Amino acid sequence: MTTVLVVDDRQDNIEDAVHTLERYGVKARMAMSIKEAVDSVKEFLPDAILLDLAIPQERFGRPLQLGGLQAVKE
Repeated sequence: MTTVLVVDDRQDNIEDAVHTLERYGVKARMAMSIKEAVDSVKEFLPDAILLDLAIPQERFGRPLQLGGLQAVKE
């Protein structure tokens, strides 16, 4: 079975993507932050990652761990 990790900071985007993937028989897991995604990759080992590259590096003036583009470098 194909597995995909869906990473986005918006819950509605994640739910839409996961619903569509599962309709086609894909096992999907979701993450709402880059840190959560990196941790999930270590245990889930997905075949593919659907990543929102526009996940912000900071929110409300507070720095986050990594933004979407930095995650690709990791």
